[in-house]
Amino acid sequence: EIIPVLYVTIGFQSKSSEQNWQDISSDAVPMVQDRSRSVRVLCGFFEKVHNLQPAIPTPIVLDVVLEQGGEFSWKPPSHYQSFVYVISGVVELGRLAEVSRCCTDTCVYIGEKDIYACAQCSGGRFLVVAAPSIPTPLPVQAYTKIDLGPLKLL
Repeated sequence: EIIPVLYVTIGFQSKSSEQNWQDISSDAVPMVQDRSRSVRVLCGFFEKVHNLQPAIPTPIVLDVVLEQGGEFSWKPPSHYQSFVYVISGVVELGRLAEVSRCCTDTCVYIGEKDIYACAQCSGGRFLVVAAPSIPTPLPVQAYTKIDLGPLKLL
């Protein structure tokens, strides 16, 4: 039996090996911002902001910063699988019984569900990666939490 697997890798190239996650923000990257959140559209689209969105289905990469008490709610395009990688702080993903408290260096598989995140205690920063689904996806429970080691920049 052939089992299809989605392999996602994200990289940021810097001139300095000492660059950290706080340095990937750029004034050239389109952003949606309000009082309690900012969302940089690294690739794809979010609300009315587009960045390098070709006609073919493409991955969407969002850099989300939530202030304390901030909320983020997003419905990915139909048939997209999503992951959330917490870069810093503490973020709660999901609503009611699905809620999962996620700290730095936590990756969460969301599947084809809507994404809801809040930062009640300290605020937090995370990447959202959404990509078109494979034709016959495996039945995987949404909001599956995966603890990873620290992310290293190359």
